Amino acid sequence: MFSNAGEIITPTSNFFYKHQDDLLFVALGGANKIGLNVSLYHYLGKWLMIDCGSGYVNARSNKLIIPDLAFIEKKRDNLLGLVITHAHEDHIGAIAYTWNMLKCPIFATTFAINILKNHLKDTRFFKEIKFIPITHNESVSIGPFVLEFYPVPHSIVESQAIAIRTKAGNLFHTGDWKFDTSPIIGPAINEDSLAKYGSEGVLAIVSDSHGIFDVKKSISESEIVKSLYGIISVCKGMVLLTTYPSNIARIAGIISIAEKVDKKIVISGTQILQTLDLAQKSGYLTKIKNLIHESKIHNFKREEIVVIASGCDGEPTEALASIALNKHKNIKLLPGDKVIFSSKITLRNASKLNKIMEALTQLRVYIITERDNLVHTHGHSTSIDIKKIYELLKPKICIPVHGTDLHLKQHQILAKKCQIQHTFKISNGDVISLNPVYPKVIAQIPTGVFAI
Repeated sequence: MFSNAGEIITPTSNFFYKHQDDLLFVALGGANKIGLNVSLYHYLGKWLMIDCGSGYVNARSNKLIIPDLAFIEKKRDNLLGLVITHAHEDHIGAIAYTWNMLKCPIFATTFAINILKNHLKDTRFFKEIKFIPITHNESVSIGPFVLEFYPVPHSIVESQAIAIRTKAGNLFHTGDWKFDTSPIIGPAINEDSLAKYGSEGVLAIVSDSHGIFDVKKSISESEIVKSLYGIISVCKGMVLLTTYPSNIARIAGIISIAEKVDKKIVISGTQILQTLDLAQKSGYLTKIKNLIHESKIHNFKREEIVVIASGCDGEPTEALASIALNKHKNIKLLPGDKVIFSSKITLRNASKLNKIMEALTQLRVYIITERDNLVHTHGHSTSIDIKKIYELLKPKICIPVHGTDLHLKQHQILAKKCQIQHTFKISNGDVISLNPVYPKVIAQIPTGVFAI
């Protein structure tokens, strides 16, 4: 339920007909839980959806869930499109299960479109989908909404924040982001452009809350690569590094390290090879000079090899698990080799990773994780980043999303300290009137999730 006085409505009521001229915001996912990001903007009777993600039952579970989109399904005749901020599963993972309910165009960057096409190619509706490519710093009119796309650093390429202009006020949807002054791929955030947009007057910001409890300055991806260089360059044996397949910038950084220290790169694992193929189709990592096939690994000295393997979440079918259990056809670890987990240890993957690390210990290899050295950083804005973007944009209204209740509450507290006039800690289904004089939660629609 919501704290502000409002009207409880159902998807079949005429409530939105009465408010058809109003600028509204609704989250069908992304509030109260990490993941399942689905945001809806309404103006002049039309709807715009941003992201359509999947998630997990809880922090320890591997059971996939998707948001219930019954509300917007009933209004799909007025749904103008689905806009994708970036290609992580918590922002696109539900599309394969729900697009047939939406039947709207999908606006996304080249890389996101390639990821989506790979996800959706086996669905019965794949040929019906209209993909509309967008580029950073481009302006696109979609009904009463004019969208401008701002490139932002994140742990996947082509992430973007979205400025949404309407006659009722300017909005800013951050997506997932952070300040990184020296990203490996893509530009840093253009602070001058943000300040210029802020000077025009920003009515409301819908803002990522995932990193709100991090009170330090964001660590640049370049700092991670610098640290990895120090580790890899002095290794006397083979180096095996595992990271997220979607983190193309991290992979590019590792490849550049190997080139600098005259080592060969071997890439192993279904997930990472598939993502590499899609990245290359999108124009990334098209020329890897020192890449060799894993079947050729025995033609080189061990100290000449850097293996990038998928399986950093402990997936039993991926390369890392097979190598750790000494079952891999081509790649064998020996005492003195180094295994670097350039990734996050979480509640959900900890038990599986513990088994893999136990197996690696039996092989007497050196294990390095984020707990030991600077080998990983997340892609989300810290509280320092969030303060800075509020200083640049000066929004009147703040709506934190992408977080649990604890995240959203902490974000609300921070927004109030930043002197933002109106802040909300919302629940999924809350309908917020973005009235510049008196914004408030005016209703709540039924929401839920489905298990996959």
